[in-house]
Amino acid sequence: MGRPARLFLAFLSLWGIAWMAGCASGLKILSPAKLSMESYLLQPGDEVEISVWGHTELNQKATVGEDGRLLFLGLDEILAADRSLKEIEKEIQGRLKQKYLAPKVTEGGEPSSAVSQRLAAPAEIQEFIYHLQPGDSLSIAVWNHTDLSKEVAVRDDGTFPFPLIGDVQAAGHSVREIEQEIQQRLDKDYIVKPGVTANLVKANFTILGQVEKPGSYPTDGTLDLLTALSLAGGVAKGSLSEVELIRPHGEEKLLVRVDADQILEGKQPNLHVLPHDTIYVKMHASEGFQVTVTLSGAKFTAIGEVTRPGQFDIQGTMDLLTAISQAGGITKFGSNRVEIIRQRGKERWLIRADI
Repeated sequence: MGRPARLFLAFLSLWGIAWMAGCASGLKILSPAKLSMESYLLQPGDEVEISVWGHTELNQKATVGEDGRLLFLGLDEILAADRSLKEIEKEIQGRLKQKYLAPKVTEGGEPSSAVSQRLAAPAEIQEFIYHLQPGDSLSIAVWNHTDLSKEVAVRDDGTFPFPLIGDVQAAGHSVREIEQEIQQRLDKDYIVKPGVTANLVKANFTILGQVEKPGSYPTDGTLDLLTALSLAGGVAKGSLSEVELIRPHGEEKLLVRVDADQILEGKQPNLHVLPHDTIYVKMHASEGFQVTVTLSGAKFTAIGEVTRPGQFDIQGTMDLLTAISQAGGITKFGSNRVEIIRQRGKERWLIRADI
């Protein structure tokens, strides 16, 4: 539990006024008007609860360390000491937006700002046909010749071996072109009009961002964007359906932005998803992240002429009258004079108020 907030309320009788006057020596007098503009500033040892609306996976507790920083998992350290809760909320919102709403993609498929991308229209990539690369695997079947049916891997030189006909150049060719070449070479010297079927296997696309189950998924057969989203569990609750599809294309990556809702309405094409594509589902930039930071374990102390002197929890935003009621109200011997002692760092402030 975090360090209690250092706030003392004294509800005074005439005896209490005299007692507090003695205790108040050396305190800096602060007017109630000045106090009303004050926000609590976090200190080392304070514990906060951080909530991100619609993203329970980001909700967490954090403690301000001796160095004045707190660790928000996923964003690294945040300077917190001598800053208000609102300031921390604003910084977390900004850093979440920077990290998640405008991603770039590296060669490995992870967000980065270092890779060249070119914005493309959906129509430009809709008719793209995937061309094989080293490392791809194919399942090849020859009708009525089980001895020739096998799975092959494209080697670093772009070829793969196949029975009877030797090496087949695969890199840079489509799966249909590989079928045709094997058919022609078998037909030429070995089998009359063979039926050859080839399928790409162990080929994945990556889906990131605001989906229920981000990760890599197979692109077996023909795959479209809406099906890809469903494989990842659909768009996460509280997210909007703005989608980026990033596709390797020679020395660059093509970036296409679409809206899943408009695809469903037939206003945008349901893009084909190819191996090595990266899909990024993000929230609309105008929506951003709604972050709430609250102080956990904060307490105030009430002494003097109150029914129940002692320490009490500060629940959210609390005013003076609510604090008095938590302490059971003023006794019949008390007055309407209240003194508040507030500590910030090495300074102690005294605020006098009349309820």
